[in-house]
Amino acid sequence: MQALKEKKMYKINFSRLINDFGGASTVARKIKKARTIPYQWVKKGKCSTKVLEELKNINPTCSIDDYFEEDNNGKGKRKA
Repeated sequence: MQALKEKKMYKINFSRLINDFGGASTVARKIKKARTIPYQWVKKGKCSTKVLEELKNINPTCSIDDYFEEDNNGKGKRKA
């Protein structure tokens, strides 16, 4: 019998995404949100698909897939 293959989990590295777009203040200004919003993405580990669309419209050559990383913490949960 074959061993069950463990399913890989992925998460977006929001810190790297924000830095690549010029930092939290720059990103917030470009998407017309409060300066603290990008920090919430990092803390919570999520943002809306609308935000991802806006970032893609700002930089069409950006590949969101480049920011996905394997989640070694398990099940997509953030470390406390």
